[in-house]
Amino acid sequence: MTEHNGRTSEPILDPDLEIVDSHHHLFDRPAGRYMFEDYLADASAGHNIVASVYVETQAMARTYGPAQLRAIGEVEFANGVAAMSDSGGYGHCRVSAAIVGYADLTSASPRESFSISRSRPHPNASVGCDRY
Repeated sequence: MTEHNGRTSEPILDPDLEIVDSHHHLFDRPAGRYMFEDYLADASAGHNIVASVYVETQAMARTYGPAQLRAIGEVEFANGVAAMSDSGGYGHCRVSAAIVGYADLTSASPRESFSISRSRPHPNASVGCDRY
């Protein structure tokens, strides 16, 4: 076992093996904080993590608009993280290369649904499938 950032992790068996982290969260709450820089520190602790899949946790939901559409704020947040990561200025790991999020579009008005359909994810973020 090794220790990194005060956390214990498993030993690195194959440091050259490319890994896609299939599930992670980012959040900033009163009970705890784990943001982009924390993830990058963990991702660079020895394993060769080349990309990650962000899974929503209702941490960055919008505070405005219809309740059923507020979760879109977290997808927007994760998309921003993907854009930061794709700049190359934070290392080789493509954080939030894919995003799993949810919004109940069945209860939105046609105008709200149109507005949502016009919003575009980051060009390198996947919609509906992983690109790796």
